[in-house]
Order: sequence, then C-alpha cells, then structure tokens
Amino acid sequence: MNKKINPKVAAGVILLFLLLAGWFIFWQTSRLIVSRDRVCDEWKFFRGECPVSNNTNINKASPTTRTTLKKISQGERYTSYAGSVTVSGKYTEYNPETMLGGVLCFFADDKTGYLIPRESDFWGPGQPDTREPWFCFSNQEEARKLLGVNSKEIFKDKTVECVSGPATVTVSSYVTDKLESETYDKARLDKVVSFKKYSLSCPQ
Repeated sequence: MNKKINPKVAAGVILLFLLLAGWFIFWQTSRLIVSRDRVCDEWKFFRGECPVSNNTNINKASPTTRTTLKKISQGERYTSYAGSVTVSGKYTEYNPETMLGGVLCFFADDKTGYLIPRESDFWGPGQPDTREPWFCFSNQEEARKLLGVNSKEIFKDKTVECVSGPATVTVSSYVTDKLESETYDKARLDKVVSFKKYSLSCPQ
C-alpha cells in the first residue's frame, strides 16, 4: 500500500536543499574572490582604500605582453630582475606622518603596467601576484632631484597630504617583496623621460 508524502515534509526537504545549494554557491564565489584579490595593493590597504578590483592592468595584458625583465634570483621573500623598462604613470609621495608615507613611489598606468613583474605563481602554484603595478624608488634622493620633489620643504606644511604628478620613467634593478606588511617593490630610477610638476592632490 503506497503512503502519501506529507506536503509539509516535501516542502521542508525542498527548502533545505535550496538553502544548501545557495550556501555552496556563495562559498565557491567567496573563495574565487579571495584567491583573486589575496594581495591587495598595500598602499591602498593601509589607507583604507582597498576595494575588490578586477586588476585591469593585468587582465588587459595578453599572454604576449608581459615584462621584458629577466628573473635572476628568487628567495623566500625577495625576487630580483635584470634589465630595464620604461613605464608611464604617476609619481607619488604621501606625508611622512601617514602610513607608508615619506617614500617616493611610482604607479604605472594601464598602457605600461604589464611591464612590471607580476608572476603567475608568486604565492605558489596557481596563485598569481595580483597586486597593482606600483613600486618605490630604491634611490630615493636621486629620484626626488630628478622629479623635482623637495619633500622636506613640501611637507613642512602639515596640511599637505601628498604630492603627485604624471611622468614616464626608465627603471632597472627591480625587486619584488613578498612580505605582506608595510613593504613595497623597489626599482632604481635610471632616467626621467618626461614629467610634469607635481600637484598637491592625491591620486584616486
């Protein structure tokens, strides 16, 4: 004799199944987002400006458009590259009293960002370096002179948050830093191809 299925029980089972399916989809999506953005741009992170991004600088680059720098050594923390690249973008220095301030850095734009080393297995097999293409100059004083940034005078005014300006520069001796803290990649400024005087407005 066939027993009729209780409609309330059937509805409960279906609802439970839908909830489990929804949770599974959410969990998988969250894992994908965390994996893609595991390393947020340190600069934006410490300034509280670190939304999930799709890293347009990396995604726009095709497999044939990648850095021409050659890796010469790799350790647990630092990876060094030989050669030089010319990149365009913005030079920026924040007030020394702010997090990661007092250091002159460079943010490459979409057109040349692919030239900055961002390896596909930076964090391990299948875990790429998804940080934005930016670095700080290893020869700080020389870089400030070449770009006309007199930090000591500029930041005497405590209301100045940062200086920033467009430039095209040639850099070499690139070193990536894997430490997830107040660190940054470094490169030596060899030549300023072109630049405009800085403004006192922070980049967005």
